[in-house]
Amino acid sequence: MTMKQPTEIEICIAYDEYLDFKDKDPYAKLTHTASSYYCFKQAFLAGIKFNKPKLQTHWVNPWEDAIPVPIEELAECHAGLGEMYSSISGTFTMTKEKVLEHWKNAGDKLDAYILPQPSGYHSIGIRYGNDGQDYLSPAGDKKKVQALLNKYKDDVDR
Repeated sequence: MTMKQPTEIEICIAYDEYLDFKDKDPYAKLTHTASSYYCFKQAFLAGIKFNKPKLQTHWVNPWEDAIPVPIEELAECHAGLGEMYSSISGTFTMTKEKVLEHWKNAGDKLDAYILPQPSGYHSIGIRYGNDGQDYLSPAGDKKKVQALLNKYKDDVDR
């Protein structure tokens, strides 16, 4: 059986994904240049896979199916982004930074995750402790959460 050669676009997408993660990987040696793309392409065509760094978690998640994701990326999936909110200090527009600021009120060690659901309306959560009730469960934008889940679901060792 012959393996299908990846297209140039598929290689470019893989390279972009690699670049997204290489800054988090101290062992990544390639830099963003034409020659590094050439090297990446040759390695990719040879079947060499570049591993994404594992996300560090602080807490035990009781949900076996939970997919850990970077908290900054989960904040971009918050259903309220761009909406106007009122508080004691006035009215404000919900931003990713405001979401992260709110979540960090729960503690400095936070684990973000997506809990896949058969309906496609996946639950998202922020765990801040090991006790069952130690989590936040914000509303997520369905399409953004699905895209984030697709990005990370294959990274989990089961």
